[in-house]
Amino acid sequence: AGGDLDANLCAMFRNEWRIARGDAPLRRIAIVDTAPESQYLYPEFLLAQRLFERDGIASVIADPAQLVLRDGRVECDGQAVDLVYNRLTDFYFEEPAHAHLAAAYCAGAAVFTPHPEAHALYANKHNLVLLSDPGWLHAAGLDAATIETLRAGIPLTQRVQSADAEAL
Repeated sequence: AGGDLDANLCAMFRNEWRIARGDAPLRRIAIVDTAPESQYLYPEFLLAQRLFERDGIASVIADPAQLVLRDGRVECDGQAVDLVYNRLTDFYFEEPAHAHLAAAYCAGAAVFTPHPEAHALYANKHNLVLLSDPGWLHAAGLDAATIETLRAGIPLTQRVQSADAEAL
């Protein structure tokens, strides 16, 4: 069963690559997070690296500062990176230290996963506030059956603010 999971995970990354680059070979993945060795999930990064390499894809675990945009491609330690597995919490590359990643993403210099648009549409937890608000859903034009489906699957979610601390 573990082999199926490994194959499915690699297939997911290869599919992300194929959507962006077609039949071009996926040669190298960079697993990127700030000071990765100090991250709580660093062992997960190592597992992913081994998984990719067993599937024939070279991989590196890197701090974003190790990535550079050079001649229209992303490089890490002088080697081209085809796909960046973004483990940063700065999904939109807004921090000044990640401006080079924003430039690389905008230039299409590498495939980024998750990429900022995918995160905004499918993973940004702030969206749960709207998706659990029947009034907003109705105003957005959703029908009653869809609103009920969302209400049944998404718990009521609200922004947590320090002013609401006592009530919460």
